[in-house]
Amino acid sequence: MALFAGILRTEDLDAKLTTFTPEVIENGMATLLATYLAQRNDAQSLIVGGTVDVAKQRIKEGALDEGQELGPDGRPLETRSGGYYDIGYPLKRVGWALGWNRETFAAMAVSDLEREFNVKVAGNARRHSREIMKALLIKDNYNYEDEIVGTVAVKRLANQDGTLYGESQSQDNHYLTSGYLSSAMSVTNNPFVTMANEIREHFSTSTRIVAFINTAQRANVMSLLPNFVDNPTPGIAPALLTAQAVEPGINVPGDFLGTDGDSGVYVYVWDRIPATYIYAQAIDEVAPVRRREPQFATLRGFQQLDEERHLPFYKRTWVELFGYSVAGRLSGCAMELTADATYDNPTTL
Repeated sequence: MALFAGILRTEDLDAKLTTFTPEVIENGMATLLATYLAQRNDAQSLIVGGTVDVAKQRIKEGALDEGQELGPDGRPLETRSGGYYDIGYPLKRVGWALGWNRETFAAMAVSDLEREFNVKVAGNARRHSREIMKALLIKDNYNYEDEIVGTVAVKRLANQDGTLYGESQSQDNHYLTSGYLSSAMSVTNNPFVTMANEIREHFSTSTRIVAFINTAQRANVMSLLPNFVDNPTPGIAPALLTAQAVEPGINVPGDFLGTDGDSGVYVYVWDRIPATYIYAQAIDEVAPVRRREPQFATLRGFQQLDEERHLPFYKRTWVELFGYSVAGRLSGCAMELTADATYDNPTTL
């Protein structure tokens, strides 16, 4: 990319940074950072349903009131929905730094700074993806020690932890095992049907669902599920009367693989998902994850701090304070493709 060169209004990627004023360089990096943040947050919007600036939150559940048959006085009894559960949010401090001295800075070109900047923002994006996946795929709740309010309980998807949901006021578990390896997928061993049923039982049978798989499962999904409809391969025109999968029309990360005809689940290959795991989510419901940000607006976002000078050394630092937790504990579901009956947390996150 040559975005930084464009912002500096030069076509020469080998131009030395010493030919630009510090203010021009600072403004250029700030512009790139703002663009990156907007793109990152948009890319996360399917899974991350907003931000909070508190350590604890009470999630109030929806309910149904089908009404009452009335007696002669025509007066129904008063009712009020009261279902809820409490969750907590961590707040981590994460930093990145770049250093140089007088000699290395004198030799540094526009392309060098852009490369280093891209390394930082790409690493920031990867770190956020990793933290989101941890929130969704690791089944165990944990306690976080917040500096202001003390201990907060960080929750995962529904995990049979005693929380009661819905009208039935019963526990649930959204960490599933397939009971078979991916090589044994079939019309009767269909993980997407199982996951769709688990999610839709809380919402509607028409709720649309997307599922994310690792590249390692791609071939088995396409070849072993007989009613899987492939996404047309770019550059290859499908035969007449051939069924074609169509995307749901929203921003979804990963590459669209196709639609499972038995469950109606849209399947995407997204290698942020570890091999042998699947994550599925209702896209017509509130997104399951929320990101905690600092209470004070001046501390929010992936921020570039003032340059530090300790002659003859210089340092540029970027920091971000954030944390992820599951708020919508029923709108997502994770599955491990394994022959045993125990869901094991991924070891690669």
